[in-house]
Amino acid sequence: MTGIPLQYNLLTLDPESGVMTVETRKKEKADGAWAADARWGDKNNPVPRYHIELKYGTSSKTDNSSSQLKASTQDNRPNVSQNIFGGNVNVGGNINILASVNQINQIAPQEDSDDPNLKKKDRLREENAVDVIVQRVQSHCCEKIQNLYSKIQLLNRQQIDVDLLYVDVYVLQNSTSDSNATIPGLLKDANLRNDFDRLGLNKRNKRSPGFDAATQHSRLMVLGKPGSGKTTFLRHLAVANCKGEFLGDRIPVLIELRFITNISEFNLLNYIHEEFRLADINQTKEILQQGKVVLFVDGLDEIPSQFRRKIQDHILEFSRKYYKSHLIITCRAQTSEYTLPGFDYVEVADFNPQQVEQFARNWFASLAETQQQAMELTQRFLEKLRLLENKQTGELAVTPILLSLTCWVFNDLQDLPAKRSDLYERGIDLLLDKWDDKRGIRRDSVSEIYQRLTLTERKKLLSYIAKTKFEQEQYILFEQGEIQGYIAEYLHISNEDAEVVLREIEAQHGLLIE
Repeated sequence: MTGIPLQYNLLTLDPESGVMTVETRKKEKADGAWAADARWGDKNNPVPRYHIELKYGTSSKTDNSSSQLKASTQDNRPNVSQNIFGGNVNVGGNINILASVNQINQIAPQEDSDDPNLKKKDRLREENAVDVIVQRVQSHCCEKIQNLYSKIQLLNRQQIDVDLLYVDVYVLQNSTSDSNATIPGLLKDANLRNDFDRLGLNKRNKRSPGFDAATQHSRLMVLGKPGSGKTTFLRHLAVANCKGEFLGDRIPVLIELRFITNISEFNLLNYIHEEFRLADINQTKEILQQGKVVLFVDGLDEIPSQFRRKIQDHILEFSRKYYKSHLIITCRAQTSEYTLPGFDYVEVADFNPQQVEQFARNWFASLAETQQQAMELTQRFLEKLRLLENKQTGELAVTPILLSLTCWVFNDLQDLPAKRSDLYERGIDLLLDKWDDKRGIRRDSVSEIYQRLTLTERKKLLSYIAKTKFEQEQYILFEQGEIQGYIAEYLHISNEDAEVVLREIEAQHGLLIE
């Protein structure tokens, strides 16, 4: 291809007027920059390097004869006529925006295909062609992410920017194994007083900023207790990607599994292809194979348990096939039924004092009328939180959900309860009644019996379970049959109905977890 610059054409079709606009870009050298060559339409038609004639009907239904693109060379080169897209151009729908580089090459005279310099040029052309598509897809994927996920809603329904919350993680020594999934295995070497909310997780190594862990590990499972900030962390990463602060050269795709309606038929490739809005799924596959995607999968625990193993297997298969892509998954600590080989595991860390202070500043700034008022509220709150008499409350307020609850209680009372029980008493009504409703989660295994219980009756049921269990020497873990028995006994229902009630409590509130 001596003397012929590298070139590609971007086509835009107007189905109503029938006008085609083509933007042509070229390179004079294989390692040079792309530059504009010509732009033409119905009223602006300089002589292009290749003449492209569009023939199609005005109907939205097209076939091979009515949508074929034909190209012929000029400058006394041999005439060649072919469909450079290899298929239909969809008028008024998704548009195959870029002809295959190999197909365009076939239009021009070819030289020795064994020439290593030509092979290098071909490879560069293909990479640049994919980069053009990536930039366009990245643009509309980021537009969606910034519109939907740039803010989070706090318990008091106020919203704050997600990038104002910074999350640290603990890198775990090894992932949890199936051998630990028994009560003796979970209790082995466990400190029940300090580790009851992270049973089943291996020992922590170093504490690390979440961004660092997400950058260093291309296969990452983020574990954490309910309300620890897993979803916030994932959204923060996605928004940061769109700002060029985290893997900014990749296309971000954020999948919230709780919103997948037909989860039993869920397919990652098809979902990503729909997000990309490309006409040809082979383009999506090529982008994935080149590692141009960072995939965020939120809430492995929030899909029905009977489908969880299938989805985990599917994710593992996908990660092996498209191994160059970056994949980050979140899940509750005790929910993952087995490990994903090749994934690194981290656990969301509690807030340190600096993060508590920053969160409080952002929380009060979200509802204060002036910056001065926000500063005064934050200062009074932190002073109360650091008092020795409020030590129990301070030790509790180290996760986004509980710190948000503590800020809310303080804003209402202009004081803090000294006892954890009093703080829980003021917060439990909200968590029992509003948590899943506010998040828009509609989980499986809905129990009509539990739904009919009033808020007071639900609190009494949970109090009965807690009292009965705390009277025993081992008061942290239940066998399923044991807790079903307590529920059946208190509500005077069958064991089968008690199991459904148990699943409802677990799914709605995270107060009991499997």
